[in-house]
Amino acid sequence: MLLFGWLVLLSGNLFAQNIREIQAYDKLGGTRIIALMDDNTGKWYTEKTGWQKLPVNEFPKGTVKIIDAYQKPSGMSVETRLLLVMEDNSIWYSVDEKWKQIPAAGLPKSGVKGIEPYVIAGAYGINITTYINVILEDNSLWEYTEKKGWVKIPLTGLPVGVSLDVLQSYQYMKGMAGYDVRLTMKLGDNSVWWYKENKKTWMKSENKNLPPIPVLLFETYMKYAPMSAPEGRMLAVMADNTLWWASVQTESWAKVDLTGLPERKEFVSVKGYPKNSDGSNGSRLIVLLKDNSIWWYAEKKGWAQLPSRGLLD
Repeated sequence: MLLFGWLVLLSGNLFAQNIREIQAYDKLGGTRIIALMDDNTGKWYTEKTGWQKLPVNEFPKGTVKIIDAYQKPSGMSVETRLLLVMEDNSIWYSVDEKWKQIPAAGLPKSGVKGIEPYVIAGAYGINITTYINVILEDNSLWEYTEKKGWVKIPLTGLPVGVSLDVLQSYQYMKGMAGYDVRLTMKLGDNSVWWYKENKKTWMKSENKNLPPIPVLLFETYMKYAPMSAPEGRMLAVMADNTLWWASVQTESWAKVDLTGLPERKEFVSVKGYPKNSDGSNGSRLIVLLKDNSIWWYAEKKGWAQLPSRGLLD
């Protein structure tokens, strides 16, 4: 019996699933959450359907290094596209449940260590352009569009010799004039920088009140609230597993209340996004912990755990 028990325990460890990364976004019908599993498969979640396999059932051959998602307007609807960086540094996106590779011509043969997609629509929702931005291992920054191919983004204003760690973006509407975008960068020295496209230079954030310890995870998103102007927000998971947020206007950081999360927690992935489909006109945070639990947060509701049935099966 003792030997049998050890065999059961060993087999459970051998075949246990783990979640490597999560992505989240809001769409008509509710929040979608995407989980990249360590067996190189993906699953997605909605409140109505629970966890199920991604519509794109098989990834391109090889191991997925990074997964992301973005939404692209298409006529009267909005398409959701998945974005993958593979171990061979090829970049793929999903269209009609099939994968298409982004041409690598013009991009240096250096490993991709970060990727950030976003879509900009011009005045009245026309002239829609998808941008794919990547950080390479050689600490250069590049941008891809179908029209121009790969173009190098200048690093004017950034300190020399500091690692480019995390690239993020957020968008806001300019009325009928379309959308604008801000790029944000977290460097290896924990400083945060903003890219002013019209000035072609990077500006340093003050990072007021942020503890002088390593930033493990960094994220930006748009924060909406009824009867108030939308604002960009930054999120940072620190080395002591505390979570902090700051408005891009004030650049003043404060702790996010973690009451409700497990006492012993380690953050693996964090995501913030606007939440409008339920009429709340607010925002949500989603976090993945090392114990494979996924939690969501709304400022007036606190933390709640997402159902896991079907996720780790």
